[in-house]
Amino acid sequence: MLLFPGIPGEKVELFPGVQIESRLALEWLAGDKALLQKFAWRKGSEDSEDARDVFQRGEWLAEWQQNTRPIRLAKEHQRLLTEHSRQQAERERWLQDRDNADAQEFAAATGRSIDSTEQSIRTIRRQIRELGLTPPALPARVAAHFDKDPEDA
Repeated sequence: MLLFPGIPGEKVELFPGVQIESRLALEWLAGDKALLQKFAWRKGSEDSEDARDVFQRGEWLAEWQQNTRPIRLAKEHQRLLTEHSRQQAERERWLQDRDNADAQEFAAATGRSIDSTEQSIRTIRRQIRELGLTPPALPARVAAHFDKDPEDA
């Protein structure tokens, strides 16, 4: 709110002479959107677009993707940890369900989903390290699942 007052609908000046909706500016700042489509070259714009403009936009997008990669990886890491927690709780509910004949099968399927999520977390953590950064600390409830690979700690 301090950077982009008037959320969600008012206009803010993102760059000198570039006015956009404050919500879009916040999404750009958070690394969620590149916003390249929001400026003069947008479809229906009065400005013409030549091949050089298209190439320049491609360069800007590549630069944006590179510069926001740590943010996007950190957000995906957090999303996966949240999903892992949800899956753990779901598996526990199935294991406790004595009235459902299929509960053990559902618990096993959820266990496979947990394994997949853990592998995705390992992949994200490796990608963060490859950028020369330190992955976020793992919550104690999750850290035990990663002691198989010392690189995950």
